[in-house]
Amino acid sequence: AFERGYGSATELDQSVLQRVIEVTVALGRTDEALRLASEATTRFPNEVPVWSVYATALREAGRTDEEIQALTRMTDIDPQNAETFI
Repeated sequence: AFERGYGSATELDQSVLQRVIEVTVALGRTDEALRLASEATTRFPNEVPVWSVYATALREAGRTDEEIQALTRMTDIDPQNAETFI
């Protein structure tokens, strides 16, 4: 659905892609959100907000171990980022 409306995820900037993932999670399209978030972490590997939405999608999918890994990556990127502790 996303590709029909917007094209490839690689064409979007980080903040727009992050919002698309958030909406996709909210709509309950977890598999699509996980795919987009995984692409986003590859494209923007040092962006805490991208890892945050990925962690959220993983939590919604019940993939707790991977969620913990994503949260750990957030603290590796920026140990002082308050979002990591929320």
